[in-house]
Amino acid sequence: HANAAYDRSMGSPEWRRRCAQVRQRCELRCEDCHQVPMADVHHTSYRHLGDEPLDELLGLCRDCHVGRHPWWGAARTGEQQ
Repeated sequence: HANAAYDRSMGSPEWRRRCAQVRQRCELRCEDCHQVPMADVHHTSYRHLGDEPLDELLGLCRDCHVGRHPWWGAARTGEQQ
């Protein structure tokens, strides 16, 4: 998502507020595996980028987040997928 709108949204105070709301909702536990602490907030849709409703955001551990974006994990680790 190397575009200006995404980068601007991810750096905004509104995004930080939404992330805090997701952390509070999931009590810092991954909303997929429920086993480990969440590390990331994941968009289930980019339709409302910059004004995301909370039901389009998930608190995920890194493994579950990479599982939803295999290309993202490969890009971050330098591995081929």
